[in-house]
Amino acid sequence: MAKASIKIGTEVVVIAGSEKEKSGVITSINRKNDTVTVEGVNLRKKAVKPSGENEGGIVEFEGPLHISNVMPKERYDSRKAAKA
Repeated sequence: MAKASIKIGTEVVVIAGSEKEKSGVITSINRKNDTVTVEGVNLRKKAVKPSGENEGGIVEFEGPLHISNVMPKERYDSRKAAKA
């Protein structure tokens, strides 16, 4: 993977895919798979069986996005301003 200037806590904008132009803060990074998890973006639902830890039902969580599909918000805003 190329060197990324993205760290946990960085505010980013999604630049590709079904969640395009949504923004949020990075909550986790998986450098092995080149993915990031962004707060409030790419929400998924999963059915979970009851166990000792949880009561089961449908759980909603943030799915991972490939690191190439996100851009730091400052950089995104400056590129958008340059085009206008």
